[in-house]
Amino acid sequence: MSIYIKSGAQEDLPDTSFLFVTRNRAPYSDFNKNPLTWAFKTLLANTYSKKITQWLVIIDGSTDYTIENLKWLSRSHRIRIDSHYYSEHKGCSFRRNQGIELLNNDLFFMGDDDCLYRKEFISRALEAWFEISKKDEKLSVLALPILEMRTTYNGRIEKKLVGAVDHGRGWFSHNFDKRPYSNGRVVRSPFQVKTFSGVTLGSKKAFLGAGNFPDLSVWGNDYSEHLEISYSLDKAGFSMYYLPDESASVTHIKWGDRRKILPASDRRTKFSGVDYTLFEIENESRGAGISGCRVGLEDFIINRIGSFLAFYLRIGKDEAMAYALIEYRCAVTNKHLAGTPKSIFTLNKAARIALWKNGIKAGLNSFYKNFTTQRDYWYNQIMQAVNE
Repeated sequence: MSIYIKSGAQEDLPDTSFLFVTRNRAPYSDFNKNPLTWAFKTLLANTYSKKITQWLVIIDGSTDYTIENLKWLSRSHRIRIDSHYYSEHKGCSFRRNQGIELLNNDLFFMGDDDCLYRKEFISRALEAWFEISKKDEKLSVLALPILEMRTTYNGRIEKKLVGAVDHGRGWFSHNFDKRPYSNGRVVRSPFQVKTFSGVTLGSKKAFLGAGNFPDLSVWGNDYSEHLEISYSLDKAGFSMYYLPDESASVTHIKWGDRRKILPASDRRTKFSGVDYTLFEIENESRGAGISGCRVGLEDFIINRIGSFLAFYLRIGKDEAMAYALIEYRCAVTNKHLAGTPKSIFTLNKAARIALWKNGIKAGLNSFYKNFTTQRDYWYNQIMQAVNE
C-alpha cells in the first residue's frame, strides 16, 4: 500500500484538530524554554501545519505559566488556541474524554505536550490516513512512531510484536519506538494493530462511538488508558493501524524523567522551529520536577498493576488471573515481560513482590469497592496461585 498521495494535493486532505492535554509543562516565564512551546513550534514548522484548523488545549490543574504561555503563543504565532482550564488534576484520560467532545473536526491529532514533532509529521500522517480510509471505512486510529529521547528507531522488532494484544494471556506490547520487520524485510507500509500509544491521528466519531476514553482519575497515572480505549474500539468494530515511518515520528522528551539517555549522535540535533539542541533539552529535562501524569517509581508500579488488573477484571476473571500471574513472574524473575519499567529491577526481590501485592490490592479495591467478600476471595485466589 502506498502511503503517499500526489504532490500538491494538500487541499484534498480534510482539516484536522490537534488535542493537547497539559499539566505543568510551562515552568518558565521565558516561554521559549518550555516544552509546551517546543511542541507547538515544531508543529507550526510542519509542512502541512495549516491543515490544523483547531488547536485545542485542556489544562489539567496546571499551577505554572501554562495560561500565559498559551496567550503568548497565540499572539506571537497568530493562531487561535482554544484552551480550557480546570483547577483540579484529573489525569490525561479524563481530560482527553472531555477534549474529544469539544473537537470541531472529525479528524484530530493527539500528542503529548513534551514531544518534538518532525517536519513531515502532519503530512505523512494525513496522507497515510487518506490512503487507508479509501480501503477501510472502519479506520479509527493511526498510531505514529514515538521515539524516546532520540530521532531514530531504537533497534528492530518483529511486526507481530508491534501494537499487539493477547488478553487471554494478560499481555500486550507497544514497540512503537522500534523498526518493524517481517520475514527479514523492513515494513514500510501501514499495518493493522490492536492497540496504540499516546501520539495518534484519530476519528472523533469512532471514539465517541466506542464510548470515548475511560475515567481513570482514581489512579495517579493513566498507564492503562490506551489498552482500555483500544479494547472498546475493537469491540465496537473499528480498526487501528500503525504508520512505520520515521518522518511521521515524534521525539518524546519525557520531561522530568532522568532515566532516558540521549544517543551521542543526536546531541547536536535541532528541530525546525526550536533554537535548542537535543542535548540542551535533555539537560533541562533532567532538572525538571514532576509534571504531566508522572509519578514516582513505586506509585507508578502500584497504579500500573492496579489499573490493569481492574481493567482485566471487567473483561473476565480468567484474563485477570493471567495478568496477575504474568506480573508476578516479572517481579520474581526480573524479566521484562509485561512492560514493567526496568528501573524496578534495581529493587530486591522482596521489595518487588511487595509492590506487586500492593498493586493487586489496589486493583481489587478499585473493582470491588465495598464488596469486601469478593475482594478478599480474589486476593486469596491470586496469592494461592503464586504460593504467597
